[in-house]
Amino acid sequence: MQEVPHVTRANIEAVLTILPNLTHCGVGFPRQYPGDPPFDEARDRASLLESADACEKSCRWLGTVVRVERINHRRSTYGLKHIMQRETGEYVTNGAFIAAAIHMGFKWRVLPGEINVLLGVSERSLKGRPRPCSPL
Repeated sequence: MQEVPHVTRANIEAVLTILPNLTHCGVGFPRQYPGDPPFDEARDRASLLESADACEKSCRWLGTVVRVERINHRRSTYGLKHIMQRETGEYVTNGAFIAAAIHMGFKWRVLPGEINVLLGVSERSLKGRPRPCSPL
């Protein structure tokens, strides 16, 4: 089990210098559907900056998986956060989960055209855990 770092607003700001278009939704904004409220980048970034507690919860869960150098293409942050939610009962946003993973030093790669990120997480360390609803 990895040591879980404390997360502050300053830590999230540091992540935003690495990934400036990260919001509480993820990287950028999800697809808009008819009837969806418009996204507000400033509001959604401010929401992420206020999510230190959610980032810390994510860090605790991420400390239970094995970090590897190779990017895992089988699971995105969205799927991983749902596994975490099923195991812990804790809801976090995709952006808070991404910020936590970057803060903890996981290897990561943005999925082109998507709001999700792939992480260097061992697939073996995820065996036997609850499956998310979608493959990514």
